[in-house]
Amino acid sequence: MEGRVPPAAAEATDDPPPPLSQPLSSDDTKETYIVQIPRDQIYRVPPPAHAKIVESYRNPSRQREGCGRKCGLWIVVALVSLAAIVGIGVAIIHMFFNSPKPPEFSITKVLVKNPPTSHAKHTHLTYEISLQAGNPNERMGISYEDGGKASLSFKKKKIGGGEYPSLSQEAKNSTLVRIHLVGSNGALPSEIEKSMKDTKSKTPLSLSLTIDIPIKLKSFITKSQELTVTCDFKILRDQIYRVPPPVHAKIAESYHNPCSQRKGCGRKCGLWIVVALVSLVAIVGIGVAIVHMFFNSPKTPEFSVTKVLVKNSQTSHAKHTHPTYEISLQTGNPNERMGISYKDGGKASLSFKKKKIGGGEYPSLSQEAKDSTLVRIHLAGSNGAMPNEIEKSMKDTKSKTPVSLSLTIDVPVMLKSFIAKSQELTVTCDFKVSKLASGAKILSQKCDAKFQP
Repeated sequence: MEGRVPPAAAEATDDPPPPLSQPLSSDDTKETYIVQIPRDQIYRVPPPAHAKIVESYRNPSRQREGCGRKCGLWIVVALVSLAAIVGIGVAIIHMFFNSPKPPEFSITKVLVKNPPTSHAKHTHLTYEISLQAGNPNERMGISYEDGGKASLSFKKKKIGGGEYPSLSQEAKNSTLVRIHLVGSNGALPSEIEKSMKDTKSKTPLSLSLTIDIPIKLKSFITKSQELTVTCDFKILRDQIYRVPPPVHAKIAESYHNPCSQRKGCGRKCGLWIVVALVSLVAIVGIGVAIVHMFFNSPKTPEFSVTKVLVKNSQTSHAKHTHPTYEISLQTGNPNERMGISYKDGGKASLSFKKKKIGGGEYPSLSQEAKDSTLVRIHLAGSNGAMPNEIEKSMKDTKSKTPVSLSLTIDVPVMLKSFIAKSQELTVTCDFKVSKLASGAKILSQKCDAKFQP
C-alpha cells in the first residue's frame, strides 16, 4: 500500500512524517506496523468513461424500450416482405399468362429538309417523320429505351437512317413522336428525285419505315423485350412539304412540353397503388371463400311438418270440388357461418300412395346462419276424383284411421358465405296425419333434404 502514494501528494501534506515503526521486544513473536494512506485514494468516484456503463446497469428500462422498438420494426419488415411476395406473384401471373398487346403506330406527316436542286444533285437530305404511337394496354405501361434504330427505304433500298427517341407511355396513352433521319450517301433513286422536283406530280411514292427498339413492359414487374415495327405507306409530293393541320397542334404541343403530361403521373401512380392493394385483398378473400365453400361441405336445411289444413273440402252436392291444402313447415338452417336464400321458382307437391293430389309453389325467403322459419305452403288440389281414403277421412270427422301423405319440394337455393354458390335442393317429407278434417294431428314424419350435384 505504501507504493501507491504519489510523491506529489506526499510532499503536499502538512502532517508530520509518520514515525518509524518500532519493533517490540525480542521476546515477542509478532511485529506490528502502522501505515498511513491518503483519504482521496479510498473514496474516489469511478472515472467518467465508465459513467454510461454504470448508468445502463442502474436503468435497464431504457434497454427494454429499445427492444420494443426493434420488435415493432421487425414486424413491419415482415408484413412489407409478405405483401411484396404476394405482389410479385400476382405480377408474374399477370405478365406471363396475359400476353401484352403490341403498340400501335400510324404516320401523320413526312417532312424533307435540304431537298436537292439542279446545282447540287447529291445534297444529303434529312427526313422528319411524325409518328403517332399508341399504347393499347389497359394496365401496362411501355418504356422505349435508348438504342432504338429507324430506317427509311424505297423499293427495299435504304435512303435514310437515324435513332428512335426514348420515351415512356402510360396505359391507354398516345404520343406524337418525331423521328429525324439522315439521308444515305449516294444519289437518290430517280423516282424520288422526280417526285421532289416536279411540284405537279401526282404519282404516289411507296416508302417503308422500319424501327427496331428495346422496350420495357411495366406492370407490377418490368419485362424487357425487343420490338420491331414496319410501316409501309404511300405519300404524294404535296404531302411531303405540308404543315401539320390545326387538329394536330395540341398533339405537337404536348410533345414539345412533356411536363404537362407528367403532372398527372403522381395521381395515377397513387390510384394504381390503391387499386393494387384492393385487388390483393380481394384475391385473398376470394381464395379463402373458395377454400371454405369447397372444402367445408354445407349442411342441408332441416324440415318438419307441423300442421296440415284442408280448405274448400268436398260436400255431397259437389263431389269433385277441388280442395286446397295449407301445410305448415318448420325450416331450419343448421350452418353456423352460412346463410341460405330460397329463390323463386320452387315447386311443391302433395301425394297419396304416389299419386299427386295437390301442387303449388314454394315461397322465396332468406335465412341467416342458425335461423329457423315457419313456412306456409298453399297447394291446389289436382283435377279428377280423389282417392276413397282421402274422401272418407275428410267427411268422417270421427275417423281414427291415419292418412299417409308425402310432400316433395324442389327449389333453387343460394348458399351465402364469403361468396355465393347456387344449388338445387330436393326435400321429401313422408308423414302421417290422424285425419284431414279439422283438428288433425301429425302422428309421425320423416324429412330428407339433399343438394343436387
